[in-house]
Amino acid sequence: MGQVGETSLANAASLLFSLLALALSAVFALRQSKIMRDSNLVPVLTDLFKEFRDPSFKEHMSYIQFSLWGECPPSETGMTGLTPEARSHVAPVMGLFTTVGLLVAHGVIDELIPASSMGGSVLRSWARLSPYIYEERERRNDPHYGVFFENLAYRALRNPPARLKRRMRLKRMPRQWFFAGWEGHPPEEVAALFAPPPVGASQPPTAKPYAAPPSQRTPGYLSDVSGPQDAEGSTDESDTRRANHADQDPRRGHG
Repeated sequence: MGQVGETSLANAASLLFSLLALALSAVFALRQSKIMRDSNLVPVLTDLFKEFRDPSFKEHMSYIQFSLWGECPPSETGMTGLTPEARSHVAPVMGLFTTVGLLVAHGVIDELIPASSMGGSVLRSWARLSPYIYEERERRNDPHYGVFFENLAYRALRNPPARLKRRMRLKRMPRQWFFAGWEGHPPEEVAALFAPPPVGASQPPTAKPYAAPPSQRTPGYLSDVSGPQDAEGSTDESDTRRANHADQDPRRGHG
């Protein structure tokens, strides 16, 4: 009887180890698949962003924003009725955003990538081109014409800067500091300035970064801003305390 029990335990242990090995193999296989997918995705994203940042693409965007409606009134034409010049500007923009929207719809890229890098351009383009797309759908009797572009615009709309900041956990620099202000300060002091204050602490960190006098401030330097603001306009309280503490540095009056 004892021998049978030992055999059963050995079989159970063997089965358990086999299942564990199988699970680990599956995890490693999925991880390897993701790594390969991401590595294959890099060239695709690089090409898309290269096209998006090309000066000619900016010219197309400018034409759509400021000239298209005047030359081709939306109420009188769809996409097929555009003039050759208008089509030469519209086609590259709609083509790029349709491609990106297609990749997002199929889950190839996360919607946060285009929303955070070209969301504003997508929404401005959709606002100008959507009347032509709706008209073209009526003419073609095709309710799905331009749907991937529309899908991309919707995802950009539901991810405004404030939501992107929360979802991506973006951090913001204090607006009144620039790199030269850290010269001569130990790294631990600089790190302490941006570290969250201890729970229950009533005093800000002891770091005293140098703030340049008015004569040395760079363009856009705002001395009256007490701390960084997020996309919704709220100011981080801990950064405000640190900035107020730094304002007491006697070296601010030198120079």
